[in-house]
Order: sequence, then structure tokens, then C-alpha cells
Amino acid sequence: LSVLLLTHMISCMWCAIARLPSDTGRHWTRQGESPPMSSTYMYTTAFHWTFAQLTLNSIEDVEAASSLERVFNVVLSLLALVFNSLLVSTLSAMLIGLQISTQDVSSKIRTLGVFLRQNRVDARLSKSVKDQVSTRIRKVNLLTEEDVPALSLLSCSLRAQLHFARSKPSLLNHSLFRLWINLSDRTAAGICTEAVTFKILNAGDDLFMAGSSSVHAYFLVRDALEYHQDPETSPVSEPITAHVTKGSWICEAALWTEWQHVGTASTSVVCQLMAIHGERLVVSLGKHRVIRDITQQYAQQFQRRLAAAVAPHWPSDIWVPCTSFGRVVRSMDHNLQALIGLTSLQELPWVFDKFLSFDTESLRKEVEMGKCAVVVGCDGSVERIVCVVVLRLEHHDGCLLAQLGYFDRGSFTVACQLPGTKMERGETPQDCLTRVLSTRLHVLSDSVQLMHLLAEEEYEEMSVKFRVKTRYFRSAFCAQVSGPLFVPLVFSSLSDRETTKGTSYEHDPSLVEILPTEACAIQWDDGRVGIYVWTRECELAILKAPRSRRMVEEWAKTLFLDKKILEERSFWRIRKRDPSTGSSTSSATPEVPEEFDHHAWPRPDMVKVPRRLRLLSAQ
Repeated sequence: LSVLLLTHMISCMWCAIARLPSDTGRHWTRQGESPPMSSTYMYTTAFHWTFAQLTLNSIEDVEAASSLERVFNVVLSLLALVFNSLLVSTLSAMLIGLQISTQDVSSKIRTLGVFLRQNRVDARLSKSVKDQVSTRIRKVNLLTEEDVPALSLLSCSLRAQLHFARSKPSLLNHSLFRLWINLSDRTAAGICTEAVTFKILNAGDDLFMAGSSSVHAYFLVRDALEYHQDPETSPVSEPITAHVTKGSWICEAALWTEWQHVGTASTSVVCQLMAIHGERLVVSLGKHRVIRDITQQYAQQFQRRLAAAVAPHWPSDIWVPCTSFGRVVRSMDHNLQALIGLTSLQELPWVFDKFLSFDTESLRKEVEMGKCAVVVGCDGSVERIVCVVVLRLEHHDGCLLAQLGYFDRGSFTVACQLPGTKMERGETPQDCLTRVLSTRLHVLSDSVQLMHLLAEEEYEEMSVKFRVKTRYFRSAFCAQVSGPLFVPLVFSSLSDRETTKGTSYEHDPSLVEILPTEACAIQWDDGRVGIYVWTRECELAILKAPRSRRMVEEWAKTLFLDKKILEERSFWRIRKRDPSTGSSTSSATPEVPEEFDHHAWPRPDMVKVPRRLRLLSAQ
């Protein structure tokens, strides 16, 4: 294509010369008495003549007829001489190189055949070996730094920058390494230079085998792997194959523990991985004190979770339960947890619209008080981490105790959920549950029999208050009612028809039927009053829906609530449930005290104003 383009350009110049004034009065386009050439014939003749000149040939019907044409002819002859010399030498070198390469390939395959015959390898296996070698020997592989000799000419600092630039996109896919880069880009680059390498696997290669030891963690940069577990070498009941996709971390446990592979990773395509050497990584951490302290605690928490992983959720090379970065950070010391949170808050984007902006100051206070953790996820988004403990208290009739909200300084806040709260600094889930029973469900503590930890769940929601993505880690404890429930009951002052008249949910009577005519009111240690009801699990799901929020607010306004009901046990009732109707009843006819003022509640002076505000429900 380049030769044709060069020929075209020279042809155009040769045609242009034919239109210039001539010192002889003649041009190459008119020889003797021949008629003038047409434009098409002139261009094709010039193209033919130029190509002939470049290949050291000539055509008889084109001759130079002026001094300018003769000079152009001489210059083109010199250019053709150089062009042909380069062309011949290049083609010769290519042919010689191809011949040498072919001979080298043939020699290697022939040597392989001799080796297989001398060792009397089975014919079927011998064919498989030859086929794989023949395929790979002719394939162009991805280059590594060792395959590029020119990189050895770079200075150490510039080569380190190049290595870090290659590694950084992969490191950012792990929240811990992203934190390193945010804290000190220079330190992260030094660690990367000492501990990070790249590895290329060809189709059919194994990354590691089950039973072998490892000091490397891997990040899959390109293509995919297959991870196989077998009952003979892994704690599985049947063979399992998992597809490991691009962007996945493999064998992170090898960085923080002495790890032995429990599966085999292989590939059917050419793939590229980034490898991190665990021992070199630990040695290089001493360059930055904060990074060292954070990583040390991260490794300790990771090791604890690895040791705690038991059946049926055994750890593997591609997954260790309960080791997400947010969960691990939430269990760190408060000082490091706050440092990580305040550093992560700097990654929040600035928003001009105040209605869409983040409540950074309130979130900062929560982080400093240890109520939550804030981390930067693998995708670069800021996440709020909250650990919540809830109590699933079940009555003999199958109903669950549910919290509908709480009164605080005269106003009611809707919070339809199971009883519980956020874990505070240094608390275990069991400690948090004990605090809930002693501060918010103290009137029920003698009648509750704890059973076991039901489940640990992880889910995401957008926080309405802080306008950031919040990841909740919820520990749910199961309990049963073991005795009579002597509790302060409060009653709705209006009937269902009166309650719904003129409201936005008047045409949805199914929602109204869920709310009972009585509720349990328990005064918390901080002065707030929690409102609880017994309900079915399906009914609680309806009450949690956003459309039910308005209904619960209006229902709460109809409750007869007095300070004496909360504090004097003479006003308390034994809670029952009518199995025929499913509605809650009490052991005595509800009586409203004579001195009760229907319009006195809620009043700010009737409940002690709390010195600090603890949010029960996750924001």
C-alpha cells in the first residue's frame, strides 16, 4: 500500500511538470506529431512510467523532452536505486528470519519427538504433548517486563513509576490497597515495586494445585480461570467447579496466613494475573507507620475470621466468609477505625445543591463516636458500615414482637422493625443484645428465653439522613417467651373507622386491620418511649413498606399514653392473644385513669429530655 501511494504521488508530480513552461517547447506528453493525451491516459501512463522507474525498468513511449523533465528523471532514478536496495535487503532479511524461525521450530519439535521416543512415552500421551507444543510454539504470547530488554536501560525511579502505573488499576480493586494509595501514594509505589509481579498463563496451564503451599495472592487482570475442588483434597462432599472472572482476587489468605491450597485453578485461555508476594509485602510495610498499623490489625481480624469459618461455610482459595473490608474495619480498634473513616470521607464528591449534598458533619460525628465506620469500596464509592443486632422474640402463638417507632420529646418517629440497635464501640453481638434487653426491653427481660444466633445477614440501603450508601451487617438472635408478659399497655382512642376517616389510606382497609388497638409502651434509658406490638411476620413486612409510614404516624397519635402508665406497675396488664380472632387482649378491661388528659400527651415536660440521642434504627 505504501508503494502504491508513493507511485501515485510521483505520478501526479510528473503530470504537473507536463503543464509547466518548457525550454524546448516540447513535453513528454507530445512526441512528434502525436495528438494531445487525455487526462486519464496521461495519468495512467505516468503511473506506469513511475512504477517502472522505481523497479529499475523503463517504457519506450515516455521520454524527457525538456531540461526540467530530464532533471526529474535523474532524481527519480537515484530514488529508485535506494528504494530497490532497501526493498531487496528487507525482503531478504524477512525470508532468512522466517527460514531460521521455521528451522528452530522444526528442530524443537524434532528434539521433543526424540525425547518422547527415548523415554517410551505412550503414543496417546505423546500426541497430546506434541499437539500442545505445536500450538504454543507458534502463538504470540503476552509480553512481561523480562521480555523487554529495553526496560533495563531505565533508571530505578522511572522503572518503579512504570511498574506502579501498571499495578495501580489492579490494586484499586481491593479496598485495603486503595486505602494505602490514598494515605501515601509514594509508600504504596514502594511496596508495589518490592512485592508485586505479573504472571502470564497459557491455555491449559495451572495456577496452583490442591495441597500445595502458597505465599502469593493473585488478582485476575485478563480473561478467566476455572477453580476446581475435589472431595479428596477439599472439605466438599462432591466435586465443585467455580468460574473465576476478570477482576477477582484469589488466595488473599496467603498474604496474612500460612496458606495451603484446597483446590486447583486452571485456565483454558491465555490470561494475565497480578501476583503479590506475602513475605515481601510484610517486610515492606515498615516504611509507613499508619499503613503498617492498619494492615496489622486487618491481618489479625482476617485470621480470626478464617479460623472461625466452619461447616458448612468452609473457606476456599477464592472465598473466606465474613472478610469483606467493611466488616473487618468495623471490628478494628476505634482509633484506626476513625482514621480510616475520616480519610474515606475526603473521597465524598462535593455537590453544589444543598438538598443533594452529603451530611458530612453528622457522619463525621458518628465515625468519631464509634457508631459506624466509613470506607471506600472497590468501585471508589464511599460506604457507611453499620453493625446491627436485632431480637426475634416469638410468642407461643407464632407472633413476633415488632417495634413501630418511638416517642421523643413530644414527637413520634416511625421505625417499623424488629427490636434492636446498632453495636457500639468494642461490643460483641452478645454484648449488644444484653444492652438492648436491659435498656429498651427491661420489662420483658425476665420473660425472655434466648435460644441461639439465628443468622448473620448483609444488605445495602441508601441512608436517607446521610445520603450515602450504607452496608448493614445484621446479627439476628432468636428468643421465645418463657413466662407471662406483664407490660405497660396503651390503647388507641379511636376506632378503625374513625382513625381512617379523611386520611390518605382510607381506601386501603387491609393496612388498618394490621394495626392493633393496643400496644406495649416501654420507656428507654435515654428517655424515649418505644412502641411495640405483636404481629405476624407477613404483617411486619407490610408495615415496613414506605406506603405504611403515614398510617403508622396517624395511628400513633391516637394512643393514650401517660407517664403513670409507664412507671406505675398498677397500670400494667398481662398480654394475651385471642387464638380465634388473632387480636391481642389483656387480662383486665382497659381503664383510663380519672386524671388522664387525652390532650396532654405527647408533652415535652412529661418525659425527661435525654442528654444524648441514640438512634435505634439504622439511618
